[in-house]
Amino acid sequence: MEENEELTPETTQPTEKEIAAAAEEARVQKSHNLHKESQRQYDIGQNAMCFVVLGALGVIIGIIFIFIALKRENNIIVGFDTGSLAFYLFIILLAVGGAALIYGLIRYFVSFFKRKKIIQEINNLK
Repeated sequence: MEENEELTPETTQPTEKEIAAAAEEARVQKSHNLHKESQRQYDIGQNAMCFVVLGALGVIIGIIFIFIALKRENNIIVGFDTGSLAFYLFIILLAVGGAALIYGLIRYFVSFFKRKKIIQEINNLK
């Protein structure tokens, strides 16, 4: 340093107390962000469970329409009446319900495992 240069607050070294406070602030901020992400993943999991329930209901109702779409002659089942509305409802409900069920399950498990990792990180911060 030159002789006429004075120490100003901008040029002073931070004290241990300031360093500790900054580290604690960073830890608190990271914990806050992890808790926020954990809550977000929880909400995604709950949304996914809605898809699972709606998909399961669609599949169950679709299965009921299988029996309505059966073609009978003299009280003997011969096959499906592919021209009936019940057959088309059966196909549509099984397809949409199955897709919603699979989508919901995949999204739920992805969210579950992400949240599990986040909770481990939160516990490691303590």
